Parts: sequence; C-alpha cells; structure tokens
Amino acid sequence: MNVTSLIIVTCVLKCIQASSIFNWIWNKPHSPEDSNGLAVDGISISIPYESMTDDEKFLQEVAKLTHIQLSSPLQLCQHRVIMKIQNSCSTLTEEELAKLGVNLLNCQSAVEGRKIFPCSEDMSLKQCTTDMDADMWNAYHLMSNRARAVCYAARNVQFRALTELTINKLMNSAQSQIQALSSLKESHERLELHTIEAFSSLSSGNKILLEQQKHLENAQSIAHKLVTNNLRQLTNEKALMRSGHTLLASITRDIERRLEKTNRELMDQALEHQEHHQELLKDLMNIRKESQLIWDKIEHSTNRIVDQNADVVAQYDQTLEKLEKINDTVYFIWNVTKSMRHEIDEKLGWITDYIGKTSEQLHKIYRISLHIIYLLAAMVVAAFLNAPFLTRATIIGLIPLNIMTFLKHGIYACLDFTSITILIFFITAMHYVMLGIQQLLITDIKMKKLPQEINIINCNAYGESTPATGIVSITIRRSARFMKSVHNIYQIIIHQLIHLKGNIHFFYLEYLTIANPKIKSSRHGR
Repeated sequence: MNVTSLIIVTCVLKCIQASSIFNWIWNKPHSPEDSNGLAVDGISISIPYESMTDDEKFLQEVAKLTHIQLSSPLQLCQHRVIMKIQNSCSTLTEEELAKLGVNLLNCQSAVEGRKIFPCSEDMSLKQCTTDMDADMWNAYHLMSNRARAVCYAARNVQFRALTELTINKLMNSAQSQIQALSSLKESHERLELHTIEAFSSLSSGNKILLEQQKHLENAQSIAHKLVTNNLRQLTNEKALMRSGHTLLASITRDIERRLEKTNRELMDQALEHQEHHQELLKDLMNIRKESQLIWDKIEHSTNRIVDQNADVVAQYDQTLEKLEKINDTVYFIWNVTKSMRHEIDEKLGWITDYIGKTSEQLHKIYRISLHIIYLLAAMVVAAFLNAPFLTRATIIGLIPLNIMTFLKHGIYACLDFTSITILIFFITAMHYVMLGIQQLLITDIKMKKLPQEINIINCNAYGESTPATGIVSITIRRSARFMKSVHNIYQIIIHQLIHLKGNIHFFYLEYLTIANPKIKSSRHGR
C-alpha cells in the first residue's frame, strides 16, 4: 500500500511539472516559449485546470464519463468553441466574450438550419455582426449575456472529465509500476538464492583449505618436535661420549639436509595448494556460467512447454468435438441395436427356450471342442519339435481318454489342460532319462566285454598278463560303481515323484471337496 501511494504521488508531481495535465496524458510536445500553453488548430491556449483540446477521442472519453451526448450537434459544437478559447472564462475581455457569443449563436443557427455568421480571432466584432438583422441581433445579445455561463459550464464538465481520465491513467501507471516492482523483487530473490549458493560453495572450499592448512601445521609441529628430540638426544650423547663428536657432527649435518629438504617440500606443497585454490576459483566461475546457461535453457524449455500446452488445449478441444460426434453416433447405434434386439427376441424366442433347456449339452460340446483344439495344437507342436513316439502316443491316447472321463464322470473327475501339459512333459522327460540310462548300460556291457577280449589277446600274444590288464579292470570297476550310483539315484527320483504325485492327488481331492460339498457327500456315500 505504501509503494502504491508513493507511485501515485510521484506521478502527480510529474504531471504538475509538465506543461499541462493534458499534455502529460496524450504525450504531445510543448513549446519552450510558453510552458503553460497548448496549440490547437494553430491557436495557443492556456487554461489552468481546464480542458484545452478538441480531439474527438477526448470528447468520446468525456462522453463516457459525463452526461455529454456526442449525438447532439449543438452540444458538440459548443464544446469545440469553448476549447478554442486561449484564456480562462473569468479573464475574457468583452470583445472576446462577444465573439464567443457569435460562435455560440452560429452553433444554434447551424443546428436549426439558419444563417451563420463567420467570426474568427483575426476578424473584428463589427465584421462578425455586420450582416445580422434585428432578430439575430437580439439573439446575439441574449447569447452574449449567457456566454460566460456557458463557458463556465463547459469548462467544468471538461475539467471533471479530464480529471477522471488523469486519475485512470495514474491508476494504470501505478498498477504497471507495482507489477514491475514485483518482477524486480522476484529477480532479486533469485539473484539472492544464486549468491547464497555461490557463497556456500566458497565457504565449503575455504573450510577444506583450512583443514588442509591445519593438517600441514600439525605435520610441521610434529616434525619440529621430532627435530627437537633428536637435537636433545644428540646433546646428551655429546656430553656422554666426546669421542663420537665427528660421528654426531655428520649425523647433525645429515639431519639439517633432511630438514632443508622437508622445508622445500613444504614450500612446494604450499605452492601446489595455491594452484589448487586458483583452479577451484576457475571451476566456480565455470559452474556459474554453466548455471546461467542451464537457466536460459530452462526458460527456453518453459516457453516451449507453454506453446505445447496451447497446442494440446487446441487438440483437446478438437478431441472433445470429435468425442461428442462419436457419442451421438454410438447413441444412434445403441438405439438401432436395441430396436433390432427387441425384434429378434420377439421373433426368435423359441431358440432361447431351446438353448436354456440344453445348456448342459452346450457345455459338453464346448469342453469337447476345447479338447479337440488342444489335441490338434499338441500334434502340431510335437511334429514341429520332432517329439519321440512315446510323446505322440501319449498325446493321442491321453486326450481322448480325458474326454471319455469327462463324459462319464463329469468335469471334476477329468484333468484340466495344465495337468495334461505337465503330464506330457513329464513322460517325455522320463523317456529321455530312460534312453540315457540305456546308453549307460550298453556302455557298461561293452566295458565288461572289453577286459575279456584284452585277456584273450594278451594270452595269445605273451602267454601272461600285463599291467594294462590291471588298469582296465580298475576302469571297469569304477564304471560299474558309477552305473550303480546312477541306478540308485534314478530309483530315488522315481520314488519321490510317485510320492509327490500322491500328495498332489490328495490335495486336489481336498480342494474339490472344499469347493463343492456335493462331492464330499458322494464320497461319504461310496
């Protein structure tokens, strides 16, 4: 509120300092010779706190704010005449007042279609009234007597309208200034946030440098303590052993060289830290530039998102129109479908009755169709994968058997398609396992026959056994042991699968019992 008041006062002072209030509103240039005047149609006008223009736009604005009727030619003509007066109404001379009366009489005559008498400032009063007859002379005197009152009334209306226009302009300027200050405040807040971030980063960098400096000071103090202790020990040893003076001197020189080397290393480290500090400053400047670039990209992206949002709104409007058309079309189709359904229900009611009586038969046909489709699909997959004969025989025998079980005992006694698929995969896997075991057994038999042949060959060749026979016999024993282990593992797997099958069947029956109590009652009946 205080900011708004300050802006209004500033604008008012600016208006007072201008050549006139109206010049400030319409931004018209003023002459330096007459700071209180305004040129209208070549006539210099100076009206303190009064209207000083004949602009049609101004008269239209005045008509909006006052009771002036622009459709009245008489009132419009009177306002134009009053606007051409250079002085105020109170300072008019008698001659100017008489000319004003002639011009006002011309306005009245022009409206009534009578003769008018041209009268300008360059003409004398005699030239203005020469052609008047007696009636016009009397009307002229009457108009001259009330000319000052008409001037006051018109100036009052014009000044009031000008004041209202000025106040409106001031309010608009104040609002624009408030908006500008708000945007300036937001910019200042953003700048403050960026400054705080930069300051925090600098503070963290300075803290790191201070910690490093503390570590260096600690290292230097430790080195100084070590040197002091070494010197103290050297002094004690010098007092105790005078004979080792030369050795101690050489050790002292060595320590001094090391200290100088340490000092040089410390100086190099200090220079390196300074270089690192400069690099950190450069990195901070680069980060600042990159953040500015990121901010510019964000503004560009925001503008693009606003444009895309406008496009989306337009597309959304088009979509709503299309959806409305689709809704009308769907409603029409729904009505047509409803009428067709009603007619079909009336004409084909007997089909519905028949289907209702034979719903169980339709369910059986549906299940049989699913089994046939599954059988065809399984045969195609088996042919594509080149499945063994056992798998194909299982597919051909199991599915018809399941159909017969369904037809005789119902859906609860037959297997579902998931169980059939698992059973087919299990039988196929067992087939391949048996083939592997058979191959192992054949290999075992061959390995058992191999030592006999080797013994026969050895007996024929040498008449006695060789060490190779012992190696072959060891290999045969290991193969036999391996085959026995495989056979035991196979027996264990078969036993576990049989046990698992029994558990699955038991849980399946329990589930069916819980799902359908009728099965439970039939089981108890049996």
